[in-house]
Amino acid sequence: MRSNEFDHLYNAFNLFIERCVKNDSSLLWPNETIWTIQNLQLLKQRFIEAPNVNPELSFEEKLIKQLGSDQPVLWNIIADTYFVYYLPSSSVRYDTKINKIRQFSDRILYQFPEENDPIWTSLEKGFCNTGSRYNQKFRQFWLLIDFILSLKREHDIKIIVEDKIQFQSLLDKKLTEFKGTDRASDMRHAILYLTYPDYYDPIISSGDKEKIVNVFWNKVGGQKPNDIDEALFQVRDAIQAEQKNPEIYVHLYKSPYVELWRTPTPDVQKKESTIQDASVTIEGNMLILEKAFKFTRNVILYGPPGTGKTYLARRFAEEFIQDQLQVRSQQLIYEEIVSSITVHELIALAMYCEDRDKKYTVLEIRQLGFLQARFRYFPIQNERETIWGSLQRHSTPESITVNVADRSDPALFDKNEDSKWYLTKAGIEYVEQNLYLYYQETQSDQRETSEEDYITWVTFHQSLSYEEFIEGLRPINNSENKETISIKVIPGIFKRACLRASANPDQKFVFVIDEINRGNISRVFGELITLIEDDKRADQDNQVSVVLPYSNEVFKVPPNLYLIGTMNTADRSIALIDAALRRRFAFLEILPDENLVSDCIVEYGELAINLRDVLFALNCRITEMLDRDHQIGHSYFQKVQSYDNEFQMDALEFVWNSQILPLLEEYFYGQPEQLRELLSSFVSTEDSKDTTMQIPRLEGEDLISALNGLVNPPQ
Repeated sequence: MRSNEFDHLYNAFNLFIERCVKNDSSLLWPNETIWTIQNLQLLKQRFIEAPNVNPELSFEEKLIKQLGSDQPVLWNIIADTYFVYYLPSSSVRYDTKINKIRQFSDRILYQFPEENDPIWTSLEKGFCNTGSRYNQKFRQFWLLIDFILSLKREHDIKIIVEDKIQFQSLLDKKLTEFKGTDRASDMRHAILYLTYPDYYDPIISSGDKEKIVNVFWNKVGGQKPNDIDEALFQVRDAIQAEQKNPEIYVHLYKSPYVELWRTPTPDVQKKESTIQDASVTIEGNMLILEKAFKFTRNVILYGPPGTGKTYLARRFAEEFIQDQLQVRSQQLIYEEIVSSITVHELIALAMYCEDRDKKYTVLEIRQLGFLQARFRYFPIQNERETIWGSLQRHSTPESITVNVADRSDPALFDKNEDSKWYLTKAGIEYVEQNLYLYYQETQSDQRETSEEDYITWVTFHQSLSYEEFIEGLRPINNSENKETISIKVIPGIFKRACLRASANPDQKFVFVIDEINRGNISRVFGELITLIEDDKRADQDNQVSVVLPYSNEVFKVPPNLYLIGTMNTADRSIALIDAALRRRFAFLEILPDENLVSDCIVEYGELAINLRDVLFALNCRITEMLDRDHQIGHSYFQKVQSYDNEFQMDALEFVWNSQILPLLEEYFYGQPEQLRELLSSFVSTEDSKDTTMQIPRLEGEDLISALNGLVNPPQ
């Protein structure tokens, strides 16, 4: 079964077979006779049989010396060969592919195809990430050119191309003619896949094919064929048959399969049991978190640093309350008003809005909407005394019923002989000139609520206290007398969030605690650790309330306040988290997801590296040597991905040398030999035994080469 995703590649390679192999013409110049036996023999003589081994020269520089300028038709063949060579690769940018082929345009016999030629579109996307082995162009070119020459010279091309067994046999025979270390097997796999995509897999690594067959052969059973491609075909057939829709192509380099065969742990059963924890998309985590909040109101996102836990918490919170971003409710309008004016102004505005000519008892004033909102958001111990004191302090000096010496401007109130309070003429004027217009503007304000109205953020640290989180005593300047200071109970950030949620019971509120494991949980939460439980919240079956120690208020945690915590497992093991906290939160593990950087290919000269492969290889080795809690998160490499291509190399150098490498040095503090084993490709053979030497900070080609060595270590 073929993947329709790569139809453009099959079509392009089929053109190569038809034009170049069968008809001696050219892929890029189909009207010209170029791929003749005579031309291929000359190319073999100059290129394959007379290799240039000068290590100081690049592949192209060697080509120029080998081919010369007397036979420009050879450069036409090289251009076609470059085109085929680039077809499999997703590791090289589209513009780089075209520019590299165009590089020889002044040596080519015929006019170079225009960039708007449809032929170029097949180079936009390859079927795999080609690494350092594939970058050994000499051997890849050698195999392709010599194999085509052999087809033309010794066989009936049309017959053999239609017979994949003969085709593979001839290709493998040609591969055995290589001397020394074989680096052309990648091209062998690419040729077979592009020629017979219904049978072969889009894999150019012999090692990967072996791993896949070894891990999944239990799905096939019986005697394993000697031919790895036949075995892989049977494995794929078995996996496809397990699908609900067998018409959907299974990518063995994607989740959930790649985690099974690429993980270094040999215990397949163990790998299968942890597949749920393997790389999942952000959208997948969003759905898991959404599902969790159907059953609980408390979730902690935990995992290695850089896995996007804070990002996930923020994005989920914003989407969770998105449908509430509408015209503000009366409660939120009240909160804005009561938060922005003083108590005596609030009393005057409340009396004016209710009935400016009415006379009120203190209890009736307390029942007015603004005063209820004030004490709901800013609760105090003696509400009646506060109202009564403000009325007296701001009463008119001419009053014959108010006997206090300490009065302050503005003078707004008076009371009658029945101890009922009313607004004086001056009080009505003050409200109309200073407060009522603001009230009207606030009431008529049709702007939508913002995310900040529903989402509260706090970062825990070692010195965060109960007084800052729940409530505590604070010295406050007296608003009526600036020379005096009073001690008041001030609600903390969590209590304020609870009060706001309680005042708006039909809406959802989110409280995010970043780095929750860095705080002293018992000290910060105090008695409220019980109240956050799902069934202990207000209006639930087993609701519990407590009397707060400073304000003596009866307090409950509302059911519409959702808690999200984040914690890095590399900072502090989850096993050390307060047991009381563990019982009250659901835990969702967020692991590195290398697929989020699968499209990030960083190039330097002729070298390229896919950051997905780096992240996967690095984390496999860290898991093997330390544990899964100390993996490297994908967000580090996402920083590189966020830059334009011309700046990605600089970004990679910064992220690796200034962020990832220092983190690894911290992980392996006091264990330099293990760090050197982890990053063996960064250390020369001569320096490998010097444990006092730091891992070098590499740049440019050296860094790309070392990362390629990490991804593809010597066998």
